[in-house]
Amino acid sequence: MSVVPQPRRSGPRLLLLAALAVLALLVAGTAVVVAWYRDAHPAPVPPAPPGYQVSVFLTADATGPDKRAIEAALPDLRPVGGIQFETRQEAWQRFKEQFKDSPDLINSTRPESLPESYRLTVPDLPAVCPALHRIRQLPGVDEVVTTDLALRTPSFARGPQPHAANC
Repeated sequence: MSVVPQPRRSGPRLLLLAALAVLALLVAGTAVVVAWYRDAHPAPVPPAPPGYQVSVFLTADATGPDKRAIEAALPDLRPVGGIQFETRQEAWQRFKEQFKDSPDLINSTRPESLPESYRLTVPDLPAVCPALHRIRQLPGVDEVVTTDLALRTPSFARGPQPHAANC
C-alpha cells in the first residue's frame, strides 16, 4: 500500500503573508500622507514680541537729580512691563555673559566704562516720539537706543537730537 502524501496546508501561511503585505502598505501610505501634509502645512511661526525696547544710557557724571528727572519722564513712554534700572555692575555682568566667547573683549573692557541705564518696552514707538525726544534732551542722558523687537535692529541717537530715532 502506498502512502499518498497529504497536500500542504498553505492557506493560513498565505493569509498571514497577505495580511503583513497589506499592513506594510498601510504604514508606507500613512508615512507618505504625513510627509506630504507637513510639507503642505508648515508649522506656524510664533508671533514676534510686540513693541520696541528702549534703553536710556546715562552719562558718567549723571547726578541724583538728573536720574530722578529721567525716572519721572519715563512713564510718559507708557512702558509695558515696568522700567528697569541697570547699574554699572549689572551691565558688567550682562556684558560678560553676552561676550563670554570673546575673552579678549572682556579683558579689554572695564566695568566703569559701561554706563548705567534704564530699560523698558513700549508697544508703539511712533506714538511716544514726542516723549522720547524730551527724554533725549534731559541732562544726564548720553544715548537712547531703540530696538524693534520684531526685527532686533537697534537705532542709536546720542545726546540732544533734532529728530528721535525711528520717529
